[in-house]
Amino acid sequence: MRKTWFAVVLALGLAIGYVVRPPSAAAQAEFQPFTIGESVRLTVENFSSGSSISCRVASVSNDFIHCAGDGQRRPRAINLRYVQAIEPLPER
Repeated sequence: MRKTWFAVVLALGLAIGYVVRPPSAAAQAEFQPFTIGESVRLTVENFSSGSSISCRVASVSNDFIHCAGDGQRRPRAINLRYVQAIEPLPER
């Protein structure tokens, strides 16, 4: 009788664990309206060089987008929390 109850409790625990498991990494990926290497225009609030920035996306990490090729020695990191709009720029 104990073995039967143990098997039932174990099966119930496994079923509950399967249902409440965290989503996979693929399901956690956030949608980004741009790709690496694409040129975009960022509308940013309270930015020192104006509210609009042209950016060639070098990388995205955590909450930052890194812009390259805008005359900076290093890629400029912009916090995505302050970005109000992202628009693709036409290819040249």
